[in-house]
Amino acid sequence: MLSRVIVSNITSPKDVNKKVSQSFDTLSITFVNDDLVAIKPNLCDFRPHEQGGTTDPKIIEAIIVYIRKQSSCQIAIVESDHALATADEEFQRMNYSYLEDKYENVSLVNLTTDIQKQIAVDGYYFTELTVAETLLKMTKFINVAKLKTHTQTRITCILKNQFGLISRRYKKRYHPALSEVLLDLIGLFPPDISVVDGV
Repeated sequence: MLSRVIVSNITSPKDVNKKVSQSFDTLSITFVNDDLVAIKPNLCDFRPHEQGGTTDPKIIEAIIVYIRKQSSCQIAIVESDHALATADEEFQRMNYSYLEDKYENVSLVNLTTDIQKQIAVDGYYFTELTVAETLLKMTKFINVAKLKTHTQTRITCILKNQFGLISRRYKKRYHPALSEVLLDLIGLFPPDISVVDGV
């Protein structure tokens, strides 16, 4: 199946909801009340979204608003701990906490402290992996990366954002085999929609 790519030009923060809605309409994706939608922003950076380091919460909010037009389903905004901070600290620092308060059935899920399950993997790197239960229960996955570069992968975007699905806080051990690790993660958890935030 061929992927569809949509490029939207956003010239004002006021345009975010409209552009996200138009793009999602073009993709014809539907959400039902029984869904558990996991949304994975990129929060593994101390730089705020204004400096191009992390996903702008306005993009995540626009996705929530779109989903809410169709469904009252559960929405989990997911991130794992990293070496310098916990996901909970990042949710707070990057101003994501208001989303949980503002919208019903929206939760911020720390993949490191979530219930963990061990699964067998026939992968390029992993033979088994401990993953958060939320990832195993999700029915739709929306990966929302930030447009930026990376020393090992040159450009990060969607594939590198999958790295944050690993529950372990300290992930440096996986860096020498980063490409293989990312292939395994994209195979285990392929996004239904991928959004690259270049705002």
